[in-house]
Amino acid sequence: MRRVTLLAGMLAAIPATAGASTIEDAQIWTALSAQGSIKGNLIGQIDLNVRGIVDQRRVSQTLSRVGVGYRVDNSISLSIGYGHIENYRTNLPNVNEERLHQQILWTVGKIGNATLTTRLRLEQRFVRPGKDVGWRYRQQFRFQQPLKKDGPSLIVSVEPFFALNSTDWGARSGFDQVRAMAGVAIPVSKTATIETGYLAQYVRGASSDRLNHIVPITLALRF
Repeated sequence: MRRVTLLAGMLAAIPATAGASTIEDAQIWTALSAQGSIKGNLIGQIDLNVRGIVDQRRVSQTLSRVGVGYRVDNSISLSIGYGHIENYRTNLPNVNEERLHQQILWTVGKIGNATLTTRLRLEQRFVRPGKDVGWRYRQQFRFQQPLKKDGPSLIVSVEPFFALNSTDWGARSGFDQVRAMAGVAIPVSKTATIETGYLAQYVRGASSDRLNHIVPITLALRF
């Protein structure tokens, strides 16, 4: 529980970092995630995301991602993947991004009946009409504590992002953003779980930073 308190404190601290020039938005992020075994230790994953801005009543971004990986053992898996991102802007052309990633998913261990996992991801970002490739590193720490057997679980996670280089399409090297979430995972069947809660996203901007208050709703399928 001390670790839950620590991660929750990190989550609560994010809004406090917002300065006077920070722009705030309320958003809803919906996602469908399906992953599981293809054959033997070969695994696959598909993610579909739709993200919207509440007060503007519009979709701001869609993301489609596929990945394939190898389960090294019960605690570590390695994977690569590709994603297509569409960013929709008001009265401006859409911005498309193609993204490659390499990932390590590591179940660090058990703390009682709770589980701590970390996800290390390196991304290569291609944004048109820019010519540069943006390299970005992100690492998620996720703590999941069952509240009762075969019932809901408490989830607390934090994920900082760091741009490894600057690009001609606007990426700046250094700290890029951080996402932190507190919520619950609710099993709806033996292979499906709904995750929801509160997600704070703090993004460094060129002229002003952004703080997005988000309700994430994810249907996670395991096969």
